Amino acid sequence: MAMLVSSWSKDVYSLPETYVFPPDQRAGDLIPLACNNPIIDLNKAVDNHGRSETIQQILKAGREFGFFQVINHGTSQTLMNEAMEVLKEFFDMPAEVKERVFKVDSSKKCRLYTSTLNYDTEEVHFWRDNLTHPCHPLEDCLQLWPENPPRYREVLGKYSVEVSKLVLRILDLICEGLGLENGYFADELSQVQLLSVNQYPRCPDPSLAMGMHRHCDPNVVTILKQGDIDGLQVFKDGQWISVEPLPNAFVVIIGCQLQDFDMDKERGNQASRIFGNFGSILRKCIFGVLSIGPVPQHIAFIMDGNRRYAKKWKLIEGTGHRIGFLALMSMLQYCYELGVKYVTIYAFSIDNFKRRPEEVHYVMELMQEKIEGLIEEESIVNRYGVRVYFIGDLKLLNKSVRLAAERAMTATASNSKAVLSICVAYTSTDEIVHSVQESCQEKWDELKLLEESGAGYGLIGLGTNEMNQGDDIISVTDVEKHMYMAVTPDPDILIRTSGETRLSNFLLWQTAHCHLYSPSALWPEIGFWHLFWAVLDFQRNSVYLEERKKVVQIPHSDTNCSSS
Repeated sequence: MAMLVSSWSKDVYSLPETYVFPPDQRAGDLIPLACNNPIIDLNKAVDNHGRSETIQQILKAGREFGFFQVINHGTSQTLMNEAMEVLKEFFDMPAEVKERVFKVDSSKKCRLYTSTLNYDTEEVHFWRDNLTHPCHPLEDCLQLWPENPPRYREVLGKYSVEVSKLVLRILDLICEGLGLENGYFADELSQVQLLSVNQYPRCPDPSLAMGMHRHCDPNVVTILKQGDIDGLQVFKDGQWISVEPLPNAFVVIIGCQLQDFDMDKERGNQASRIFGNFGSILRKCIFGVLSIGPVPQHIAFIMDGNRRYAKKWKLIEGTGHRIGFLALMSMLQYCYELGVKYVTIYAFSIDNFKRRPEEVHYVMELMQEKIEGLIEEESIVNRYGVRVYFIGDLKLLNKSVRLAAERAMTATASNSKAVLSICVAYTSTDEIVHSVQESCQEKWDELKLLEESGAGYGLIGLGTNEMNQGDDIISVTDVEKHMYMAVTPDPDILIRTSGETRLSNFLLWQTAHCHLYSPSALWPEIGFWHLFWAVLDFQRNSVYLEERKKVVQIPHSDTNCSSS
């Protein structure tokens, strides 16, 4: 791994060239302090009047700043100080002690690195070291944490528990302010909890360097212990402003994963901002209007753009897939509210196995985690009575993912209101080859049974030409009934994000007369309005699509699909 900045910077008196950022990318010397920083006192949220006032303050802070500082939050100053001391002890350990334990590997759950995970390919490095590891569920994560300093796990474990309580408390206040059920965000979005520690060693010339790139926090919320460092900046009203540290306070940053929150992109705000999404009542009204026309029975999605989204916002590798999963949960909710019975998603192509092993490993881990979440009592599939199918050559999946998929299919087998088909280890060509092979095998088995019973009249011994003089050996109906996708009707709409119109070997057989909709948004950016316009566009073209189906429809019984 690249040597940590903290391991060599003490004896450096001029900034190395590889850490000097171009002038237009530097923070600059004259960054104004934020005036009237929003400060939330959680002690005031005890009684009804104070609670209502606190909720409004939180929502207002989110709209105008994208963050707020919180005091009287319930975490003791002693514990906060202990946590900071232990983390300092960790980074002060000899470099060889740290570097022989942790490596820069995106497949590792506990990572220690310098600058970013892309150190080897980036042109300029950030002046920081970073330690990141998961915190939830705590009992499973502790064994992944550093063993030294000796009190690291004990102190940071207590600290993580207290911060988690604070997160849930703030989320409940936000839910109440938005008219959502308590636990709405906690159940769906906040199960992934990470502790990320940035160490900024003494820098010989801070005006030329950067500690972190400008970014939008990808989490539900970020709880930041700022300490006495005044380098935190947020983008507001067209300029970067500095956030002055407040003793014994946390900075709460509203993250872009909150699906009922939105970033004000038109104003260029790279800090997360609140709102813009529609509530359930307004959605019902809009869906009521759409229901006047033909409602699609089946919508398929090619979820394109997760990696580009992470690159666009300079996020840690893999974060795009996690945010993409949240976009999927929202889209499923919208589809089922509209009355779409069948939804199919292209989750992982057979061709994706050719990607870097560490990326495939990460996606498989994430997939297993989310599959297991599907069978929880309060998951979206149980709320809407959704039966789940996993479509593809499941033998290609590792055992743990395959077993998780089988458990999910078994657990949802009695659900009958809607169907979710998840295509993994799938390509359309593989599906067609599989179907033809199964059809041939079925016909061959039928002929063998007839021959064994004496009613075959020597059909097995006949050549292909003689067999073709009568009925077709294999019809289109035979092929279609052996398709992986035989559990659903053909899609009415295929939505592929990122503005791409390629099908990428997805449902080639089933989408011959399907309406293709290609919004320019990357998959994690997809939202309610994209679905609205896709359905409206489908309705405008539905008559034409139905006519085309009738014109080109070929009777299955007359279609030759024989094999030689």
